Amino acid sequence: GAGVYSMDYREQYLGLRDDEWRFDAIPEIMDGKNILDFVDPEIEAMLEALDREEEERAERGEDDDDLEDLADDGLTEVERAQLSAIRRKRATLRFESELAKSRNHPIMPRTVAAGRRGDLSARGRSMDTHLDELGFEEGIGARKRARELSESRGRSRERRERMEVEGGVEATGGE
Repeated sequence: GAGVYSMDYREQYLGLRDDEWRFDAIPEIMDGKNILDFVDPEIEAMLEALDREEEERAERGEDDDDLEDLADDGLTEVERAQLSAIRRKRATLRFESELAKSRNHPIMPRTVAAGRRGDLSARGRSMDTHLDELGFEEGIGARKRARELSESRGRSRERRERMEVEGGVEATGGE
């Protein structure tokens, strides 16, 4: 920038076989390799040819969608319909994902978000309704076991008071 001076130290380089080498461009090295070894000298000509080809296509009225149809050759009508349905579904999923990632909404707990999506993972609430729809009763099998396991394992105040009354001194922690 303005007012920043950097002295050219190349004038003071010593030990080179040829004095003209002092002002050569220093190669950029990445991962132990010279980057210029990987640069194609004909890249400008290739880019110009590509630009001309795109202009010719635009003049003829070809779109990028035509290239997509050419890639689908060999597909039946049913397969093309399935392919378009898959592409539509992917697009909607991407759109929904972008909406979910946007920061323009309040932060909601996972249970609320899962309930809105209709997942069965909303902490069992929708799982219970799902099992009810399937005809499972609450008092038998896995649902009964889940209810038993979900009950508190620690002592509640009522239970602690009951133990103190029944056990006397033992429950209070004394001798």
